[in-house]
Amino acid sequence: MDHFFHGRSELLHGFGFDVRSISPTSDFQPAVIEYQPCVIVMDIMLAEGADAGLVAIQDLRRQGALRCPVIFLSARSDVEARLE
Repeated sequence: MDHFFHGRSELLHGFGFDVRSISPTSDFQPAVIEYQPCVIVMDIMLAEGADAGLVAIQDLRRQGALRCPVIFLSARSDVEARLE
């Protein structure tokens, strides 16, 4: 998936968007709070687990630190992932 996101990142950058890739996952929440993005595009599955991306977003929303839309791209195809 990294190759997939890298290609999308270059494409968005070419259209004038400021694109930030955040790794490791532990840097995600502080980076979102600092940069206040207009949109987040991320995977549901992270190194921490199959739903780690969802959990990270839910935590930020509970804290009131995230007000932007989130677009999840994932290889997961199960109905549960789509509904969350």
